[in-house]
Amino acid sequence: MRRRWKTIIGFAALGLVVALVLYVRALVYDYTKPISPVDQALGIASFIFCPPTLLLVLCIDCEITGWDGLIIFTIIGFLNAGLYAGIAAALVGLRNKIKD
Repeated sequence: MRRRWKTIIGFAALGLVVALVLYVRALVYDYTKPISPVDQALGIASFIFCPPTLLLVLCIDCEITGWDGLIIFTIIGFLNAGLYAGIAAALVGLRNKIKD
């Protein structure tokens, strides 16, 4: 496999892993406790590293631990993987343009 495709697939896999980590965090997070500064920082970081999590706004009454949460986070994971792959493709294209 060519190096550029390895880079693009690697970035896409990273996007899936980021979404998976956010899903696991949502599963173990205790919503009954007050929000701490660390929770606020992690919330902001989640929107920076996984912008498709803004789709959770559409899922007002979804249970994260149920099938609804799994389906919505699967969609978020694939969208985030596509976003990361697009960024990687742009970076690879710029790198190849600079080489030439």
